[in-house]
Amino acid sequence: MVALSSLRRARWLNLIMIAVLGVCVGMLAVGLVTERERISTLIAAVADRLGTELVSRDPARSAVAMPVCRSSSTQTCVIDGDTIRLYGESIRLQSLDAPELFSPSCHAERQLAELATYRLSELLSGAPFEVVRGDKDRYGRTLARLRTEDGWVGSRLVEDGLAQWWDNSRGWC
Repeated sequence: MVALSSLRRARWLNLIMIAVLGVCVGMLAVGLVTERERISTLIAAVADRLGTELVSRDPARSAVAMPVCRSSSTQTCVIDGDTIRLYGESIRLQSLDAPELFSPSCHAERQLAELATYRLSELLSGAPFEVVRGDKDRYGRTLARLRTEDGWVGSRLVEDGLAQWWDNSRGWC
């Protein structure tokens, strides 16, 4: 039931965003708004109210670098195979479990964790991506889905064998 309501919410959010984008394009077309930055500001404000963040859809303007974190002070980076830090906010990929990088149960899990971490960095670096936020987890991280032009990032990690859908069991060793 929860998944269904989340799916409905996501669909409504997408429809609202499409409507807002349509209005913005219409306003631009008839000359009511002449500055591209005002349109971007309006879209960002609406996305913020809806709980969706467009990091960027314009590669020429944004290419957010997502390197692997080298220190806790890095504001935007990949922490491990299922967690990123975006402008200081910790974001955990929703419904996904990647091998543990910092407390692996075996050597094989550690190796997979490193591959998953670098793959997540590769999927997000230099490409515009969207953050679709959900609730917070017990550690205070934002649960979210990430989408690039190529599709959902979590699905790509699962397809690559570097993550699994969360089912409350661990099986990396």
